[in-house]
Order: sequence, then C-alpha cells, then structure tokens
Amino acid sequence: MTSPNASGTVTPTDHVAAWLSDHQQRTGVVPARFQKSENPSQLNACYETPRYLIDITAWDHASCLDIIALNKATQKEDYVIVGQCADTACLTQRLECFWQWLTSHDEAKVI
Repeated sequence: MTSPNASGTVTPTDHVAAWLSDHQQRTGVVPARFQKSENPSQLNACYETPRYLIDITAWDHASCLDIIALNKATQKEDYVIVGQCADTACLTQRLECFWQWLTSHDEAKVI
C-alpha cells in the first residue's frame, strides 16, 4: 500500500494518505479537502456526508491519528478518537473501525 521513504520507513502520514487514496478508489468517496504539509509533517483530510462533517488528521510526530465526526444536525461530536498509534497496523485499524462505524450511522453509502 505504501512505499518506504529515503530512510526505508513508511511515515504515518504517508500510510494514512495511501489508505485514504485506496479507500477513495474503492468507494468513490472524495474528500472535500486533502492537504499534506511538511513542517510539521501533517496530513488533513475533510469529508462531508449527509449527516456528518469528518476531520481526519495524522502527524508523523508520535504517529498520531485523530478522527472526529461532527453531527451537522446536533453540532455535537458523535465519534472522536485521538492520539498516538503504535504502528501502521494500529493506524489502519483505527481508520477501518471508523469507516465501519460511519457506514452504520450515516445515510450515505460510504463503503
């Protein structure tokens, strides 16, 4: 899924970007915003579904991945998971769990 960088490792932001890109190709779900910055090394992707505004942010520092789904009707966060992941498998698991949750809670056919 992801290619190693010059030092032979896959960064968390590269891994998350590749997962989101692959997910987009499989489902056709396109982010409203997709931005990667180098200083600090960060990736931010925002999505909008009929029910939710979704913010996915990854940082290379501490291998952090934050996922927040804001309910547009209530203006409350219905899904929040934030913090460090031990490795790329943890990043993938966090993303997969979120998309499974979203599929069961949104009118949109996101998966």
